Amino acid sequence: MRQVQGDDRAFWDSLAPSYGKRRTPVGKYDRLKAVTEFLEAAGALRAEDSVLDIGCGPGVYALLFASRVREVVALDSAPKMCSVLREELSARGIRNVTVVNRAWEEVDLGAEGWKERFDLVFASLTPAIKDPETLTKMVAASRRYCCLVDFARGYRNPVLAELWPAVLGEPYPGGWFEISYPWNYLYASGYLPEIRFIADFWEEKMLLEEAVARYCRSLGRFMAVTPALEEKVRCHLLARSTGGVFCFRHRGYLAVLFWRVNDDAEEGGRRGI
Repeated sequence: MRQVQGDDRAFWDSLAPSYGKRRTPVGKYDRLKAVTEFLEAAGALRAEDSVLDIGCGPGVYALLFASRVREVVALDSAPKMCSVLREELSARGIRNVTVVNRAWEEVDLGAEGWKERFDLVFASLTPAIKDPETLTKMVAASRRYCCLVDFARGYRNPVLAELWPAVLGEPYPGGWFEISYPWNYLYASGYLPEIRFIADFWEEKMLLEEAVARYCRSLGRFMAVTPALEEKVRCHLLARSTGGVFCFRHRGYLAVLFWRVNDDAEEGGRRGI
Protein backbone atom coordinates (compact mmCIF):
# COMPACT_ATOMS: atom_id res chain seq x y z
CA MET A 1 0.00 0.00 0.00
CA ARG A 2 1.31 3.45 -0.93
CA GLN A 3 2.11 5.75 1.98
CA VAL A 4 1.39 9.47 2.24
CA GLN A 5 4.43 11.43 1.14
CA GLY A 6 5.63 13.91 3.78
CA ASP A 7 3.43 16.24 5.85
CA ASP A 8 -0.25 15.90 4.93
CA ARG A 9 -1.29 19.32 6.25
CA ALA A 10 -0.91 21.14 2.92
CA PHE A 11 -3.45 18.77 1.37
CA TRP A 12 -6.06 19.48 4.04
CA ASP A 13 -5.31 23.20 3.85
CA SER A 14 -6.11 23.09 0.14
CA LEU A 15 -9.59 21.72 0.94
CA ALA A 16 -10.37 24.15 3.75
CA PRO A 17 -12.29 26.89 1.87
CA SER A 18 -14.79 24.47 0.32
CA TYR A 19 -14.66 21.42 2.59
CA GLY A 20 -18.15 19.96 2.93
CA LYS A 21 -19.86 22.92 1.25
CA ARG A 22 -20.43 21.20 -2.09
CA ARG A 23 -21.71 18.04 -0.44
CA THR A 24 -25.50 17.90 -0.12
CA PRO A 25 -27.33 15.17 1.85
CA VAL A 26 -29.86 13.29 -0.26
CA GLY A 27 -33.30 12.84 1.27
CA LYS A 28 -33.21 11.85 4.92
CA TYR A 29 -29.52 10.91 4.94
CA ASP A 30 -27.93 13.64 7.05
CA ARG A 31 -25.01 12.11 8.95
CA LEU A 32 -24.31 15.24 11.00
CA LYS A 33 -27.84 15.28 12.36
CA ALA A 34 -27.88 11.52 12.93
CA VAL A 35 -24.60 11.48 14.89
CA THR A 36 -25.55 14.53 16.98
CA GLU A 37 -28.96 13.11 17.85
CA PHE A 38 -27.36 9.80 18.84
CA LEU A 39 -24.91 11.54 21.19
CA GLU A 40 -27.68 13.63 22.75
CA ALA A 41 -29.82 10.54 23.35
CA ALA A 42 -26.81 8.83 24.98
CA GLY A 43 -26.38 11.73 27.41
CA ALA A 44 -23.00 12.69 25.95
CA LEU A 45 -23.89 16.29 25.04
CA ARG A 46 -25.14 17.85 28.26
CA ALA A 47 -25.28 21.58 28.90
CA GLU A 48 -22.47 21.35 31.47
CA ASP A 49 -20.15 19.19 29.37
CA SER A 50 -16.74 19.85 27.86
CA VAL A 51 -16.01 18.28 24.45
CA LEU A 52 -12.78 17.68 22.55
CA ASP A 53 -13.24 17.41 18.77
CA ILE A 54 -10.13 15.77 17.28
CA GLY A 55 -9.47 16.49 13.62
CA CYS A 56 -12.26 19.04 13.60
CA GLY A 57 -11.61 20.36 10.07
CA PRO A 58 -13.70 23.49 9.43
CA GLY A 59 -15.86 22.63 12.43
CA VAL A 60 -18.88 20.85 11.01
CA TYR A 61 -19.43 19.08 14.35
CA ALA A 62 -17.86 21.67 16.66
CA LEU A 63 -20.37 24.25 15.44
CA LEU A 64 -23.26 21.86 16.13
CA PHE A 65 -21.96 20.89 19.56
CA ALA A 66 -21.34 24.50 20.67
CA SER A 67 -25.02 25.26 21.30
CA ARG A 68 -25.48 22.06 23.28
CA VAL A 69 -22.52 22.03 25.70
CA ARG A 70 -20.54 24.36 27.92
CA GLU A 71 -17.26 24.19 26.02
CA VAL A 72 -15.75 22.72 22.85
CA VAL A 73 -12.03 22.42 22.14
CA ALA A 74 -11.60 21.93 18.39
CA LEU A 75 -8.24 20.49 17.33
CA ASP A 76 -6.83 20.22 13.81
CA SER A 77 -3.35 20.08 12.30
CA ALA A 78 -4.22 22.12 9.17
CA PRO A 79 -3.79 25.89 9.73
CA LYS A 80 -6.32 26.91 7.07
CA MET A 81 -8.96 24.54 8.43
CA CYS A 82 -8.52 26.27 11.79
CA SER A 83 -8.71 29.70 10.16
CA VAL A 84 -11.97 28.81 8.40
CA LEU A 85 -13.45 27.65 11.71
CA ARG A 86 -12.31 30.77 13.57
CA GLU A 87 -13.90 32.97 10.90
CA GLU A 88 -17.16 31.06 11.15
CA LEU A 89 -17.17 31.27 14.95
CA SER A 90 -16.64 35.03 14.73
CA ALA A 91 -19.38 35.44 12.12
CA ARG A 92 -21.85 33.51 14.29
CA GLY A 93 -20.78 35.12 17.55
CA ILE A 94 -19.94 31.75 19.14
CA ARG A 95 -17.63 32.18 22.14
CA ASN A 96 -17.43 28.76 23.77
CA VAL A 97 -15.26 27.06 21.12
CA THR A 98 -11.47 27.13 21.43
CA VAL A 99 -9.56 26.29 18.25
CA VAL A 100 -6.18 24.56 18.64
CA ASN A 101 -3.95 24.21 15.57
CA ARG A 102 -1.93 21.10 16.37
CA ALA A 103 -1.61 17.50 15.24
CA TRP A 104 -3.14 15.00 17.69
CA GLU A 105 0.03 12.91 17.83
CA GLU A 106 1.96 16.04 18.89
CA VAL A 107 -0.33 16.81 21.83
CA ASP A 108 1.14 16.17 25.30
CA LEU A 109 -1.89 15.46 27.47
CA GLY A 110 0.01 16.07 30.69
CA ALA A 111 1.46 19.39 29.58
CA GLU A 112 -1.90 20.58 28.27
CA GLY A 113 -3.76 19.44 31.38
CA TRP A 114 -5.94 17.27 29.14
CA LYS A 115 -5.73 13.94 30.98
CA GLU A 116 -9.32 12.95 31.79
CA ARG A 117 -10.21 16.57 31.03
CA PHE A 118 -13.22 16.14 28.72
CA ASP A 119 -16.68 14.65 29.17
CA LEU A 120 -16.70 13.60 25.54
CA VAL A 121 -13.73 13.03 23.23
CA PHE A 122 -14.98 12.92 19.65
CA ALA A 123 -13.36 12.18 16.29
CA SER A 124 -15.05 11.83 12.91
CA LEU A 125 -13.57 10.77 9.56
CA THR A 126 -10.12 11.95 10.51
CA PRO A 127 -6.67 10.44 9.92
CA ALA A 128 -5.72 11.71 13.39
CA ILE A 129 -7.02 8.44 14.89
CA LYS A 130 -5.05 5.90 12.91
CA ASP A 131 -3.43 3.38 15.27
CA PRO A 132 -3.52 2.02 18.85
CA GLU A 133 -1.38 4.93 20.13
CA THR A 134 -3.66 7.68 18.87
CA LEU A 135 -6.75 5.73 20.00
CA THR A 136 -5.26 5.18 23.46
CA LYS A 137 -4.56 8.89 23.78
CA MET A 138 -8.16 9.61 22.85
CA VAL A 139 -9.34 7.44 25.72
CA ALA A 140 -6.86 9.02 28.15
CA ALA A 141 -8.27 12.51 27.48
CA SER A 142 -11.82 11.51 28.45
CA ARG A 143 -13.47 11.22 31.84
CA ARG A 144 -16.83 9.93 30.54
CA TYR A 145 -17.33 9.06 26.90
CA CYS A 146 -15.54 8.66 23.57
CA CYS A 147 -17.03 8.54 20.10
CA LEU A 148 -15.25 7.60 16.87
CA VAL A 149 -17.05 7.92 13.53
CA ASP A 150 -15.53 6.24 10.49
CA PHE A 151 -16.49 4.66 7.21
CA ALA A 152 -17.85 1.14 7.51
CA ARG A 153 -15.80 -1.44 5.58
CA GLY A 154 -12.88 0.96 5.29
CA TYR A 155 -12.44 4.26 3.49
CA ARG A 156 -13.75 4.27 -0.05
CA ASN A 157 -13.76 7.69 -1.69
CA PRO A 158 -16.03 6.91 -4.65
CA VAL A 159 -14.11 9.06 -7.13
CA LEU A 160 -10.65 7.90 -6.08
CA ALA A 161 -11.89 4.33 -6.11
CA GLU A 162 -12.56 4.79 -9.83
CA LEU A 163 -9.57 7.00 -10.62
CA TRP A 164 -6.91 4.88 -8.97
CA PRO A 165 -7.22 1.80 -11.19
CA ALA A 166 -8.14 3.91 -14.23
CA VAL A 167 -4.98 6.06 -14.16
CA LEU A 168 -2.58 3.78 -12.26
CA GLY A 169 -3.69 0.33 -13.33
CA GLU A 170 -3.84 -1.03 -9.78
CA PRO A 171 -6.65 -1.55 -7.22
CA TYR A 172 -7.49 1.36 -4.96
CA PRO A 173 -6.12 0.45 -1.50
CA GLY A 174 -8.55 2.43 0.66
CA GLY A 175 -7.80 2.71 4.37
CA TRP A 176 -6.65 0.00 6.76
CA PHE A 177 -7.82 1.36 10.13
CA GLU A 178 -11.47 0.58 9.49
CA ILE A 179 -13.90 0.39 12.39
CA SER A 180 -13.39 -3.29 13.27
CA TYR A 181 -9.82 -2.58 14.38
CA PRO A 182 -10.59 0.00 17.08
CA TRP A 183 -13.66 -1.98 18.17
CA ASN A 184 -11.61 -5.15 18.69
CA TYR A 185 -8.78 -3.25 20.37
CA LEU A 186 -11.14 -1.56 22.81
CA TYR A 187 -13.03 -4.78 23.55
CA ALA A 188 -9.77 -6.65 24.18
CA SER A 189 -8.75 -3.82 26.51
CA GLY A 190 -11.79 -4.28 28.74
CA TYR A 191 -14.24 -1.78 27.26
CA LEU A 192 -17.73 -2.48 25.95
CA PRO A 193 -17.94 -0.33 22.82
CA GLU A 194 -21.33 0.12 21.22
CA ILE A 195 -21.45 0.30 17.43
CA ARG A 196 -24.18 1.67 15.19
CA PHE A 197 -24.36 2.08 11.45
CA ILE A 198 -25.72 5.15 9.70
CA ALA A 199 -26.65 5.34 6.02
CA ASP A 200 -24.64 8.06 4.29
CA PHE A 201 -26.08 9.23 0.96
CA TRP A 202 -24.91 12.48 -0.62
CA GLU A 203 -24.18 14.23 -3.88
CA GLU A 204 -21.41 16.62 -4.82
CA LYS A 205 -21.03 19.06 -7.71
CA MET A 206 -18.05 21.14 -8.87
CA LEU A 207 -16.64 22.64 -12.03
CA LEU A 208 -14.56 20.18 -14.05
CA GLU A 209 -11.26 22.01 -13.58
CA GLU A 210 -11.91 22.28 -9.83
CA ALA A 211 -12.47 18.54 -9.74
CA VAL A 212 -9.27 17.87 -11.70
CA ALA A 213 -7.25 20.04 -9.30
CA ARG A 214 -8.82 18.43 -6.25
CA TYR A 215 -8.24 14.84 -7.27
CA CYS A 216 -4.75 15.53 -8.56
CA ARG A 217 -3.98 16.90 -5.08
CA SER A 218 -5.44 13.72 -3.59
CA LEU A 219 -3.27 11.52 -5.78
CA GLY A 220 -0.31 13.82 -5.11
CA ARG A 221 -0.34 12.73 -1.48
CA PHE A 222 0.93 9.33 -2.64
CA MET A 223 2.84 9.96 -5.87
CA ALA A 224 4.26 12.59 -8.22
CA VAL A 225 1.54 14.10 -10.41
CA THR A 226 3.00 14.45 -13.90
CA PRO A 227 1.29 16.27 -16.81
CA ALA A 228 0.47 12.88 -18.28
CA LEU A 229 -1.19 11.74 -15.04
CA GLU A 230 -3.14 14.99 -14.79
CA GLU A 231 -4.43 14.52 -18.33
CA LYS A 232 -5.60 10.99 -17.47
CA VAL A 233 -7.48 12.42 -14.49
CA ARG A 234 -9.05 15.14 -16.67
CA CYS A 235 -10.19 12.63 -19.31
CA HIS A 236 -11.72 10.35 -16.69
CA LEU A 237 -13.62 13.15 -14.96
CA LEU A 238 -14.69 14.70 -18.25
CA ALA A 239 -16.47 11.48 -19.15
CA ARG A 240 -18.45 11.85 -15.89
CA SER A 241 -19.25 15.54 -16.43
CA THR A 242 -22.13 17.42 -18.04
CA GLY A 243 -21.75 20.96 -19.34
CA GLY A 244 -18.40 21.38 -17.64
CA VAL A 245 -19.79 20.33 -14.23
CA PHE A 246 -18.62 17.18 -12.49
CA CYS A 247 -21.31 15.55 -10.35
CA PHE A 248 -21.60 12.25 -8.54
CA ARG A 249 -23.71 10.59 -5.90
CA HIS A 250 -22.37 8.35 -3.20
CA ARG A 251 -24.15 5.90 -0.97
CA GLY A 252 -22.45 4.04 1.84
CA TYR A 253 -22.47 3.52 5.59
CA LEU A 254 -20.76 5.13 8.52
CA ALA A 255 -19.96 3.34 11.76
CA VAL A 256 -20.44 5.19 15.04
CA LEU A 257 -18.30 3.64 17.78
CA PHE A 258 -19.29 4.86 21.25
CA TRP A 259 -17.98 3.80 24.66
CA ARG A 260 -17.76 4.86 28.28
CA VAL A 261 -14.24 5.12 29.65
CA ASN A 262 -14.88 4.59 33.36
CA ASP A 263 -17.73 2.25 34.41
CA ASP A 264 -17.32 -0.22 31.55
CA ALA A 265 -13.56 -0.21 31.96
CA GLU A 266 -13.77 -0.83 35.68
CA GLU A 267 -16.14 -3.76 35.20
CA GLY A 268 -14.00 -5.34 32.50
CA GLY A 269 -10.63 -4.43 33.92
CA ARG A 270 -8.56 -1.72 32.25
CA ARG A 271 -6.30 -4.07 30.36
CA GLY A 272 -3.91 -2.24 28.07
CA ILE A 273 -5.43 1.24 28.35
